[in-house]
Amino acid sequence: MYSRRSPRAAVLRPFVDSIELVRQTPLRDHEFLVPTADVAMIFTLAEDGFAFFHPVERRASGATLVGPASAPQVVSTRAQRGMLAVNFRPGGAVPFLRKPLSEAADSFVPLARHWGTRSATLRERLLACPDDADRIDLFERALVEAMTDAAVRTCAAHPAGAALPAGRR
Repeated sequence: MYSRRSPRAAVLRPFVDSIELVRQTPLRDHEFLVPTADVAMIFTLAEDGFAFFHPVERRASGATLVGPASAPQVVSTRAQRGMLAVNFRPGGAVPFLRKPLSEAADSFVPLARHWGTRSATLRERLLACPDDADRIDLFERALVEAMTDAAVRTCAAHPAGAALPAGRR
């Protein structure tokens, strides 16, 4: 099963492109990822984390920030048996991070570096949800709560920020 939708919360729309839920049996053991400026936040639901193999083998936590990549990467597809992800619009990750995005370049970074223990707590709550619809709703609420007011004010200067409700600018 693969589900992708736009965020329902209006405050997220200038920053978030989509929320995805993936539950499938991978056809291959590994996947080749091309370089991209995309940024995503991923929570694994069936595995404890991610494995990626290029240029060297490394592991990432079950709550991970995937930064922009300037080189190809090879990742294990085992996490696709269950994962929930948010895909950010260009520049859209900024209000959700507590450190510069450059720290995530060419890497899979534990989300705990930005959210502290809140990332592990959210993952536990996502795993405990009775169904996938509840997981997606919880994830979206957590994203709204994670937005920092200072970052939102900074982003409000961007044309996408014009879509923010007045109380969040």
